[in-house]
Amino acid sequence: MKPSIRTICETVGNYYEVTLDEILSKDRHRSIVEARQVAMWIARKTQALSYPELGREFGRDHSTVMQAIRKVDRATGPMFDNVRRLYALAVSHAPRRCGEWSDATGAREIEFRTAAE
Repeated sequence: MKPSIRTICETVGNYYEVTLDEILSKDRHRSIVEARQVAMWIARKTQALSYPELGREFGRDHSTVMQAIRKVDRATGPMFDNVRRLYALAVSHAPRRCGEWSDATGAREIEFRTAAE
């Protein structure tokens, strides 16, 4: 079973020290926006949901979700490290492993493993 959107948001929120309500809010403070974008990215990689469906889950338009996914796909440095760490944490809350990730361009191929592996 895949991690739920709520589990993903709570995991990301704990890491970024923001609440679930803040992630789902309309607030555009930088720390909240980054947490929301990372949560959207992880949800996109682990759920079989379209952009409009993810937008409804996060209370956003599908184009906002698309932009968040593109931004995280291009992440480097600390943000990339955060994404990798949070992906592993979110997936470890799921009963089974969700597989491999590669960004939209195929430029990076990284296999994420859960902490239990």
